[in-house]
Amino acid sequence: MDYLSKINQLQEHGEGYSIDYLPLQCLDERYDDLEVTNFENRLETFSEKIARIARTFIRRYGNRIFLHEGSQDKCLSLCKEGADLIDQTIKSILEKEQTSLNIIFENTKDMLFSLDSFCQLNIYNPDEEQLELLEDLAAEENLYLKRI
Repeated sequence: MDYLSKINQLQEHGEGYSIDYLPLQCLDERYDDLEVTNFENRLETFSEKIARIARTFIRRYGNRIFLHEGSQDKCLSLCKEGADLIDQTIKSILEKEQTSLNIIFENTKDMLFSLDSFCQLNIYNPDEEQLELLEDLAAEENLYLKRI
């Protein structure tokens, strides 16, 4: 199976979660305004938080990383390149439109991290151990893990 098919399969059929600045339900009627404010004013901080979570999973579970820009797809080896490239890539994706980063973790069962310019990290098909780690890391970064 090629990687695009695997990504599509995980997104369509895998159990999904999202890591975001805001909880799933917000009592404030200005939820959308809060989301825009977070995106405009806290993008760099958010990208740093997401990068730390991604690096933890990359070190623990290994990966295959796919970057999609416009109509181009390329496979990256961020594990070999180091933390700075991971940080730069994540920040760049959150700032651009038409760009996404997909990280497939294949060690136990396939799990997918999917990041795009909508300023949230979506996670598909984590096992129990990975889900517990996601909950812990999101809490450490003062972010919310939500089921989607």
